[in-house]
Amino acid sequence: MAGDEYRHLANVLRIKAGEDVIVFDDEGMEYFSTVLRFENSTAKLQVTAQKPGEAEPGIWIALYQALPKGDKMETVIQKAVELGVKEIFPVNALRCITKLEGRKEIDRVARWNRIAKEAAKQCGRSYIPVVHRPVGFREAIDKAADSSFCIFPYENAVGKGMRDLPLEGEKRFSIFIGPEGGFDDKEAAYVCSKGITPVTLGRRILRTETAPIVAIALLMHIKGEI
Repeated sequence: MAGDEYRHLANVLRIKAGEDVIVFDDEGMEYFSTVLRFENSTAKLQVTAQKPGEAEPGIWIALYQALPKGDKMETVIQKAVELGVKEIFPVNALRCITKLEGRKEIDRVARWNRIAKEAAKQCGRSYIPVVHRPVGFREAIDKAADSSFCIFPYENAVGKGMRDLPLEGEKRFSIFIGPEGGFDDKEAAYVCSKGITPVTLGRRILRTETAPIVAIALLMHIKGEI
């Protein structure tokens, strides 16, 4: 073990030689290990047992989050990872105020992935979700519709909630969350043209940083994951 993980083990957790730790491989496996020694800025560990990570959900959730203002995306990423999402796609929706490009986009995505990694470590996950580079709205819908069951919370949806969707047997999901001004009518129409039914998250309009937490937690509950 070297680099950031070595520094976290030795300087933050202050683990000593002879102590037991649990490490993971970012592919869903946990390894029970004993620290043998520290040398040359590395830690030597001996694996004593392994098992699938218990914190990983049995379903795959991709969050497509329209880019919010300020640092709200950081909160969304942190909480979504804690709740069990597998990957996050920032989305350039029509009403997004935040626009990223060039060096600014590269730096922001790198920071978001560091936040995802720290959140995964904090909550005991054995898989680090990836935060992708921003994508366009139609590209996001097309990608998700081809590979997953799409959930589209929309403030103008009437009647049908997530509990009314045919979720039984489904294992891969994509959740779409709009920006501060909500999805544009043209975007909602395109979603419907792909055979995706908009749903409501309740009678109150939720903030863009609140809606993903509610939607993810509700889906996890419906699927028996929490």
